Amino acid sequence: MSNRIRRTLAWSVLFLLLPAVAGAQQPLPIEIYQDFRNNKPLLADFRLYGPDHDAVATFEPAGLRIKLPKTRGANQPISVRANFVITGDFEITGAYELFAADFPTDGYGVGVSLNIGTTEDRNSFLKIARLMRPKTGSVHMAEYWTKGNNDWKGPQVPTDVRSGQLRLVREGARARCQISEGLGKEFKTILEKADFSTEDIQHMVFQVTDGNKPGYDVDARLVELRVRHGRSDAKAGVPVPGKNVVPQAEQPADTSFWLVITFALCSALTLIVLGAFVVFLLVRRRRKVDAGSPPVEIVAFKCESCGKNLKTKAMSAGKSLKCPKCGTTVVVPKPI
Repeated sequence: MSNRIRRTLAWSVLFLLLPAVAGAQQPLPIEIYQDFRNNKPLLADFRLYGPDHDAVATFEPAGLRIKLPKTRGANQPISVRANFVITGDFEITGAYELFAADFPTDGYGVGVSLNIGTTEDRNSFLKIARLMRPKTGSVHMAEYWTKGNNDWKGPQVPTDVRSGQLRLVREGARARCQISEGLGKEFKTILEKADFSTEDIQHMVFQVTDGNKPGYDVDARLVELRVRHGRSDAKAGVPVPGKNVVPQAEQPADTSFWLVITFALCSALTLIVLGAFVVFLLVRRRRKVDAGSPPVEIVAFKCESCGKNLKTKAMSAGKSLKCPKCGTTVVVPKPI
C-alpha cells in the first residue's frame, strides 16, 4: 500500500473519531420537566409560591389554573419557583394559556411571565412575558436590567395570541428572550443580550401576575415547564437535581437514540465513500503500473504429437509443459 493511501486512511479514521471525542468532552445537560396537566402535583424541584396560592391556584386536567380576582387583599404574583440552581448554558421554556387579563392603568402589566435572576434579590434580571400593559396594551414583552446600573431594556411586540410558549436561553454570555405563538411553532427572539451574566441562576419563576396592583382580574393556566442547563456543579447549600433525565412518565421522546442512529448512519456512509475512494486509488495505481510495463513476448508452436497449436510466454522457453489435448510433454522452443 502506497504512502498516499496510508495517509488517506489515517485522516479518514481521525475524521470518524472526532465526533465521538467531542461528545465525550461535553457533559450531558440536566433536564427537569414539569407537566402541570392531569392534576399532577409539583415535583420536588419546584414549589408553589404566593400569599394566597391555596385559594387562587387549582390543579386541573388541562394544567395549573390560576385566577387572580381584582378583590385580592395581597397583590403579588402566584409563581412556580425552582428549588435548584441553574448553571452554565440553559434553555427554559414555559407553555401557558391566558384566558383573561384586564387592561391596567398602572403597574408593570398583568398576565404570564418567565423570570430569572442571578441572585434571589435579582442582581441581574431577565424576563419574557405575555402581558396586558398600560398604554401599550396586549403585548409580548422582554425585560433586562442589572441592579445599580442604568441599563434597563424592555422591548414590546403587539400580539393577540392567547396561548403559546415563553423561552429564555443562555449560550456563554449571550442571552435571548423568545416567544412562540403556540406549541410546536417557531420561536422568535424579542431581546438579545450579548453580555449577560454567566453566573449561576439562583432565582427562576414561571408566574401569573396582576402587576402588584389591586383592581385587575387575571385568569391563566400554566401547561408545562422545561428547564435544561449545562453543569451540575452548583454552589454549596442549594440543591441541584441529581438526574439528567425527565422525571415524569409523560416525558418527550429521548432524542439521544436518534442522535446515535444519525451518527452511525453518517459513519457508515463515510466508510462507504472512503472504501470507494481507496478502490479508485488502487485501480488507478494498477493501471499506471500496467501502462508503464513493457509488452509481454509470446511464442507460438505446435504439439509434436497431435499438432495442436500452443502458445505461452517467451520467458518459458526451454521449459516443459503438457499438451492440454493429448497430454504429451512438449519443450517450449525459443522465439525465432
